[in-house]
Amino acid sequence: MSRPHKTSKLQRAVNEAVDRYLSHVEDYELGDLYGLVTKEAEKALFNRLFVFTGGNQSRMSRILGLSRITLKKKLVEIGMIK
Repeated sequence: MSRPHKTSKLQRAVNEAVDRYLSHVEDYELGDLYGLVTKEAEKALFNRLFVFTGGNQSRMSRILGLSRITLKKKLVEIGMIK
C-alpha cells in the first residue's frame, strides 16, 4: 500500500490557480495550456524575484540557478528589460 503523495504549498497554490482558470474557460479556449501556464508562471516568478532582489540580476541568476546570460535573455523575452 503506497502512502499519499504530500504536496507542497506551492504545488497546492498552482493546483488551485489551474482549477480556477479551467472553471472559467471553454474547451475551445484551451490550446497550448502548458505553454500558457509556463509563460505566466515564469513571468510572475521573475517579477517577484526582481522586486525581492532589488533588480540585482547576479543575485536573481544565483537564486534561479540560471546563468546571467540566460536570465537576461528571459528578462528581455518577457519585456522586463530591453
